[in-house]
Amino acid sequence: MKTIGLVSCSAAKLKEAKHNPTKAYPAKDLYTGYSFKKSINEGLAKFGCDGYYILSGLHGLVDSDEEIKYYNFYLGNQKAAYKREWSEKVYSKL
Repeated sequence: MKTIGLVSCSAAKLKEAKHNPTKAYPAKDLYTGYSFKKSINEGLAKFGCDGYYILSGLHGLVDSDEEIKYYNFYLGNQKAAYKREWSEKVYSKL
């Protein structure tokens, strides 16, 4: 059985992507925040994860290699109905 980690996305993103919003980048490269990087570099190793998915407020559950475009979206600012729909979408993909 594989152990899969879930890592939260970050508001900090690749500067190149912000200046080139039509180009898609692998999700693992798009996010550049400190907590995101630390989760990848230390957290996943600590728990022996074989791979990971990223929780994105806009995209839901994202494979680390999935290519996505730059965006600026904060799940915390969304209404309860959106959050409920988002969580159901994530849960169904899991």
